[in-house]
Amino acid sequence: MCKEVQELSNGNLNFINISSQFYNKEIAEFDFAISWILQEGVYKEKITLIDPSGEAISSSEKQLEAQNYFFTSITTFTIEFEKTGVYYISIELDDKEFMKIPVIVSSLDTQ
Repeated sequence: MCKEVQELSNGNLNFINISSQFYNKEIAEFDFAISWILQEGVYKEKITLIDPSGEAISSSEKQLEAQNYFFTSITTFTIEFEKTGVYYISIELDDKEFMKIPVIVSSLDTQ
């Protein structure tokens, strides 16, 4: 996850302000980039942000049209983290979950 993804003139991607930890009550806008190795074809990608209680709080679905083996998908989330704890980003391709990535949300309170 990062604040911004820029494509360089040579085609490479530059990830700006990479983070894996946020604070409760923070409104975060971040890009989530996934690189796939796919055969040519059409795929359905679903990215879901799940809060510590297991509830899906944001989701993005898109159709990927892969024309070569290496394919990068970028999804932007804007979310307010209301609870502390471990959130998860669930990654699915064609309705099959591939992985869940943990995102730690800490308290801003110092006491």
